[in-house]
Amino acid sequence: MPLCDANYAFDGLEKMFRKNVQEACANPMSGAGSRDRHSLILKYNYFLNSLDLSLSSEATPNETLTSQYKDLIAFVQGLNSEERSQIQRNNQDWDTSRRRNLMDRCKERGLL
Repeated sequence: MPLCDANYAFDGLEKMFRKNVQEACANPMSGAGSRDRHSLILKYNYFLNSLDLSLSSEATPNETLTSQYKDLIAFVQGLNSEERSQIQRNNQDWDTSRRRNLMDRCKERGLL
């Protein structure tokens, strides 16, 4: 690549970087609030993913499934209504139909 092409490519990257920084500064997020919300979703998904994985294997003991289900329920019951709403709105990994499917599988294994 000729030097003049490299300079042109660098100028383009620099302009793109500046544009991204300007957009980020123009639309600031509340850092603490977004981290808290993100953290809640990650915790919630951890409980769902653990239970989902365990339900995928017939070899998983009922005691393990029961413990994971109780942990999930305890976590959800510890949330206030605003936190529950935030999780429902912002959780892109576990939509309603996927959660319903998990609940059906819990019923099949006798957890509900």
